[in-house]
Amino acid sequence: MRRLAFTLVVVMLLLAASGCKDITGTYKPGSFGKTPREKAMVSAVTEKYGDLTQKGDPRFLEARMTSAVDDFIPIDTVSKYSKDAEKLYAWFVYDNFNKDEIEVEWIYTSDDYSIHTFKETTGDDFGRGAFILERPDDGWALGNYKVVIRGRGIQEVLTFGIHEGATVATPLAYESGKFALSPSPGWYFTRWEYVINPNDTSLVGGRRGTVIGKVDPIWDYSEATGDKNDFTVKVWRTYDNGDMVASGSATTQWTDPPAYFGPKETPVMEVSRAVESDWGISQFSIHFDSAEINPGGGTSSYIAFATPDGTTYVQGYQGDMQMQKPLKANKAGDKKAVILTMNGYGFKYYYEWKE
Repeated sequence: MRRLAFTLVVVMLLLAASGCKDITGTYKPGSFGKTPREKAMVSAVTEKYGDLTQKGDPRFLEARMTSAVDDFIPIDTVSKYSKDAEKLYAWFVYDNFNKDEIEVEWIYTSDDYSIHTFKETTGDDFGRGAFILERPDDGWALGNYKVVIRGRGIQEVLTFGIHEGATVATPLAYESGKFALSPSPGWYFTRWEYVINPNDTSLVGGRRGTVIGKVDPIWDYSEATGDKNDFTVKVWRTYDNGDMVASGSATTQWTDPPAYFGPKETPVMEVSRAVESDWGISQFSIHFDSAEINPGGGTSSYIAFATPDGTTYVQGYQGDMQMQKPLKANKAGDKKAVILTMNGYGFKYYYEWKE
């Protein structure tokens, strides 16, 4: 992929050599409340998420791609930019940070190319971030992109495309001095749940079996350790006397799916899976399916997450897995789940469609 130029506005350092211009820079977001629009955004965010001055877990709020920023407030939400767009804007609110480092990485996913990573130090508690790429002299590469916002062990992933047509954007409503951050139609995260394998050793002990042609029984065991985002499954088999026959182990790490995604969006999750031995270890998968389905099950209407080459079941793997197609619900209140499956164990992220 051709090299992309990048910039972060307000403070810029320009370097020129042999006719090639590279641009970089930094910006430390200020606090809210300077202008009427900023005050209106504070009120809207507070109404939706609660008082930002209260202490709690770190979080990123209202992260979005936008076509412009006015008074440090996004004017819309962009899903696709025109190839003629001069700038690409990533905007977000951070909360419960304390002079921590935030990274904002821009990636061209069509070629798995990391364009640039900005690193900035936050203020006390909360603030805003706005990070911008400028169009290269030879134009944008068409295809799919993402922005990964990281800090204090959490991250948010924004996805968008650049295409031949006009920029596709939904305006951010600002009327009578108020911003409307009421739900846009789409899938909203409600909660997550750990689902234990019904054959876990802690529940049923060892499971007795036999080998064809053998009289003595064998015993199969399964256990899991860790928690959401970092989970290890171990399975093993012994003879009746306790001697080991075989064993397998896999550790899977992943990023959470987004708190919201729209009817035309296909969310991305980063996966890192190390398999010590694949004996008895099933392949890992992610599906978007009925909220009633548990790991290992599925309906005929599920949507799988896949690697860039289209693989939906992986063993050892490190990279992105993206929902293969978008889904719009039939009506408000419909419920689905992003389901991660690891040898009958798994995690479910519940979503509800809101208008």
